[in-house]
Amino acid sequence: MSNLYLTDPSGTDNWNLRVNNINSNTNTDLVVEGKGTGDVVLKTNNINRVTVADNGITTFSTLPECSAVPTTANQLVNKTYADGLVSQSTAISITDTNTNATFYPTFVSGSGTSQTLRADITTTPLSYIPSTGSLSFGSGSILTGNLNFATSTAQYITSNSMSDIQPANRFGFRSSFTNQGTGITISPNGTSSTSLITIHNNSDVANSGFLQLSINASSATVASSAIGTGTANNLILSAGGTTAQTINATTGVTSFGTIVPTCSTSASTTNQLTNYANFLSTNYVPTIISSGGGTCTYTTQDGRFVKIGNLCVFSVEVQSSSMASLNAGDLSISLPQQNNTTSASSFTVGLINGMNTASVYFAASCGANGNNANLFFKTGASANTANITKGDVQGGSFRVRIGGAYICAN
Repeated sequence: MSNLYLTDPSGTDNWNLRVNNINSNTNTDLVVEGKGTGDVVLKTNNINRVTVADNGITTFSTLPECSAVPTTANQLVNKTYADGLVSQSTAISITDTNTNATFYPTFVSGSGTSQTLRADITTTPLSYIPSTGSLSFGSGSILTGNLNFATSTAQYITSNSMSDIQPANRFGFRSSFTNQGTGITISPNGTSSTSLITIHNNSDVANSGFLQLSINASSATVASSAIGTGTANNLILSAGGTTAQTINATTGVTSFGTIVPTCSTSASTTNQLTNYANFLSTNYVPTIISSGGGTCTYTTQDGRFVKIGNLCVFSVEVQSSSMASLNAGDLSISLPQQNNTTSASSFTVGLINGMNTASVYFAASCGANGNNANLFFKTGASANTANITKGDVQGGSFRVRIGGAYICAN
């Protein structure tokens, strides 16, 4: 053993640098010991390699880097190789020897380059590549297995991009296969036969209006409804900003926009269903007309029609309360649209009351390009058909009901 004693100028501290077993090939120690305060530092090339503090804590400088991948089982891995393990997205696993459960440390993203680790038990490694920000499950960036929220309370997948005004920036789904379409499948579990999608108009889903697309073993349904204090909205089908169909949420009445039929001829004005807007009748106010002019007052004026292209289907009922201001002449009933044929159109007379003259037959028709339904009657089997005139009816109670179809002008 050899000793080298070092004393500081004040003489209060002294250190002993000792080499043990200097003649032995084994267990040769280099010992630094002594009295005093301060760190013991080993240096090479003026660089601190090992520092031992008074409290016994030892620190080391940066480990030397080597180009070769370590092969010895217990060899200390150099920093460059360790960094490469992370940058290459290599899974790191920890096994609990008591339970044989495998823990895969998972990264929780922080700000900048700061990342923290959290242990999670899973059979699929979660890997993170700091240089690219890629988070992957298993091989590549493909998530295998089911994503399950193991709780009975509501859980949401949230993203700030869901409310981005630019559609291209919003959260979405896209196939990972190049130049391939994207599809999403929703299916029931087990023996159930029902799948549905529900969207709400309120963050309080228990009190909101909602639209639901559902399917079961017997039907497929699109429904607008409400829950709690919510209000159901009308169901609207539109294309290109134009409403094609509206279903009233309260009454269930359906209305339609302009419909152009598919036909072999061009969809000109003549072929369009321009007035078939609602598939419902349109009201109009019919009047009793005399060829001599004048007006009368009414108890009833009820007229309805549906126009399909140039075909007008109508029904009308009128009853007068006074014809004092109606001049003498042949009587007729106004039509909702002008007749556009070169010949007369005949209509069905359902009812005529308030006649002064006994009659056995009634008829109504419209002449070519006429606007009115002319009224006719016969007084006997052998009598000729004649126009009904003001003198043939009771002005205070004349009532007529007719209906039919004809080709109109537009």
